[in-house]
Amino acid sequence: RARGVRAVAVDTSVWKVKLDDKLAATKPTKRKGDGAARAERADLLCLARINGGSARGGAFFLAPGEDLDAGAVEEFLGRCEGGRSLVEVTKVPSISERPPEVPKPVSPSAKPAAGKQTGADSKARGARGKQQGGKR
Repeated sequence: RARGVRAVAVDTSVWKVKLDDKLAATKPTKRKGDGAARAERADLLCLARINGGSARGGAFFLAPGEDLDAGAVEEFLGRCEGGRSLVEVTKVPSISERPPEVPKPVSPSAKPAAGKQTGADSKARGARGKQQGGKR
């Protein structure tokens, strides 16, 4: 069934997917109270031509409950294949490599002020002086 549908997995920790705003607004949200199985579930997204025409559309699969129902998934894939019940999009979705995370710079206020010693600094200097035989 649904032989005209192609499945693709996208790791969104590596790739950034940009969707039309209207379609992105329909994405199901994952709330804390939804349970571990639902929070770990991947999103199913259909992208197709609407009713075989030139207009493009898309839809997210909205699971009816906690568990995936084979009948509901089959019905979703059938609608996707036929281009039915889709949100019309004006911008074609795009995918690009997610830039690597850059460490956040430390603000100057987090560092001790110049000329002021912290307790750890003075203890370390005292220990070095004793090791070198010097007097403090």
